[in-house]
Amino acid sequence: MPAWMEKIKDRLTEKEDLKSLFIELLPDNRVSTVMVVSYVLTDKDSFPVFMDLVARIAMDQKTVPDNLLLHFEGIPAKDIPFTSELPVKDSEKALRFIVSHGGITENNSVPLRKAAYLRACQKELTAENFQALDHSSGYKRFVAYEDAMEKVAAGKQAKQFYTIVETEQGIRVFNDGLSGTRKFRDYLQSTADNFYSGSLQDVESLNIYRIETVSRRMLELSNGNQTSMPQAAMEILANYKRPSLSTCILQGKTSTGLLRLTHWNSPPETGIS
Repeated sequence: MPAWMEKIKDRLTEKEDLKSLFIELLPDNRVSTVMVVSYVLTDKDSFPVFMDLVARIAMDQKTVPDNLLLHFEGIPAKDIPFTSELPVKDSEKALRFIVSHGGITENNSVPLRKAAYLRACQKELTAENFQALDHSSGYKRFVAYEDAMEKVAAGKQAKQFYTIVETEQGIRVFNDGLSGTRKFRDYLQSTADNFYSGSLQDVESLNIYRIETVSRRMLELSNGNQTSMPQAAMEILANYKRPSLSTCILQGKTSTGLLRLTHWNSPPETGIS
């Protein structure tokens, strides 16, 4: 058989090199991150590993951006016009690739914020858990916080909800971000664990407020650290009059001591900044 026929035969019989492609896409359609791995039909782990990696990187930043994580399976290697280094150099090629391979659908995309939220909650990055977040009030609060922080970073005013814990020892302010939510949960657990210890001997009441404000001072205070009540916070809280729309009172340490949770669904406007 002639040599040229041997080459054609080899090309027709050789297995095509297929790849799985994972992309992090920014809101302005620029590509931030790309990962390419060998395609295996039964591979269910590579994309979750990619999501976990990108989520951990995002969680180390000031905000978790509203990026999309995309996956494309079984793509011939010769059809992938970029590598992990290319997105910074030529994002247009990546976008043309996305469009030519079906675009962005519910089946091939996951919001980065969902991946970060599940990771913060120590839950698996599965399709079922992603879908469950659509009905999660905690996740919705987290998204609202991230949207507000993006506006603040751009120099704009943005309303945010804060959780304020008030005791005789001072106040703590928590935001709805991943760190703020975790610190609030840890604080409540620590309070429960030390309920009868000496560290709480002077605490007769614990009031929890949920307020919404554009106050920059409240944003600065929302690290969960204990502090005295600043004048700005006092003025803000003064605008929230009892009785609240929903109040839950829990039995406290003594017959007169009470733990009170006060929540306003429709908080009044405040002009304090």
